[in-house]
Amino acid sequence: MKWPWKVTADYGAVDGAHKTPHIGVDLAAPLDSQVHSFSGGVVEKVTHEGTKGFGNAVWIKEPDGYRIVYGHLAKVKAYAGEWIHKDDVIGLSGNTGISTGPHLHVGVMAPDGKWVNPDGYFSWTNWMHLSSNRIKNGEDEFVVGHVEHWIGEIVKGLATDCGEWTLHQIAPVALMICTVSFLGVIVGMVRPRRWAFYSGLIATIAYHAGWSS
Repeated sequence: MKWPWKVTADYGAVDGAHKTPHIGVDLAAPLDSQVHSFSGGVVEKVTHEGTKGFGNAVWIKEPDGYRIVYGHLAKVKAYAGEWIHKDDVIGLSGNTGISTGPHLHVGVMAPDGKWVNPDGYFSWTNWMHLSSNRIKNGEDEFVVGHVEHWIGEIVKGLATDCGEWTLHQIAPVALMICTVSFLGVIVGMVRPRRWAFYSGLIATIAYHAGWSS
């Protein structure tokens, strides 16, 4: 993950400021710097712990069950229940809570309540930040609708140019791709992503246009 500020404490670090393994990543954000959300989700809660814990913090829950906490904020610019999109400003960096100086703490909690490495989590999702099971805003729905239309047109073109035999060959391959994608999801190798969603979409269209023709 390419963080916006220098990393001063990695995940799992034990140092002068962290007597036990660090549960997130600390970034050297200058005081009152705008903090942008790294992903989309809903603000589950906003906490104010004064000089304890994360101080002023915003907790964003993503549809896949992961929670992202942005801690030690000087000012919060989000509210519980608000839908947040990637790059939205959610607060200003600060020095609240248990902190030795102005910085931003970023933590990622898995659905089972365990903290995971934010660097690995965001590196995995960064190139395709909103996976198929994430928040769908108007723009996402617009894109998905057009992709469905394009795929449908491609299938119609294949049927016209190559005949039904071609579709009968496409359908089992598409279904196999779909099956492999979701088996990966089930065993925990990957989280649902757009490629899994689109492979399922292709399989469904191919099935109806090919096997059912």
